[in-house]
Amino acid sequence: MGGVAGKYMIDALDADSGSHTHAIIMPSVRILINRDQGYVNRCLTRFKSGSKYAGACPGVSFDEFKHIFGGNKGVLLSLFSSFDTDRNGLVDVQEVLSALILCCNVQPVTKWRMLFELHDENFDNELSEPEIDMMMISCHRGMAKMMSRTHMSNSSIHGIANYMFNAIDRDLNGHIEKAEFMSFVRESPEVTHYFKRIDELRGSVKTVSREITDAKGRKDFRRRYPPRK
Repeated sequence: MGGVAGKYMIDALDADSGSHTHAIIMPSVRILINRDQGYVNRCLTRFKSGSKYAGACPGVSFDEFKHIFGGNKGVLLSLFSSFDTDRNGLVDVQEVLSALILCCNVQPVTKWRMLFELHDENFDNELSEPEIDMMMISCHRGMAKMMSRTHMSNSSIHGIANYMFNAIDRDLNGHIEKAEFMSFVRESPEVTHYFKRIDELRGSVKTVSREITDAKGRKDFRRRYPPRK
């Protein structure tokens, strides 16, 4: 991200989580956390291969959502509801996919490649300024909904996207090639810092899950081996 853009994205993530040391991800969206690359790729393929999903506006219905993400219907209904904040029965699937990518269990460079491909809507291996704008909107709003927080204003997000586009478009040709984009994110300390915050969020979910599992295990153990009287 670099400079001002990176600072605003990091500050926004802290604001979404309430605090960078005690971030809380809603239980209903934890299905998106720490998923492997294979699952993410399958979701992206389903989204990209369905022309009725890609570029869908204002969003997709639950049946379409279920086809993209797969899995238990009850769990997916909770996830869908968490992202359907205006309660119109539709979800912006790019917000969900962006949050999934940011929180999956792969290296940051791979995450940025996935984000690039997700928002390269015309498959030309380049990002235009509107596509960068959509990437920033999807990432920020997706993470805000993961924590049930009010997202940053549109004007602030557009400002970040504009700053980021101008910083990456070093040859000033009006679009960003994948190599240009990947070179920028590898060199940016703000990108590293941003993903460190994301990893803190992922780690908090691992801790909660482990505590739940341990508690259940202790309960089962006591049921099978009650204390002697």
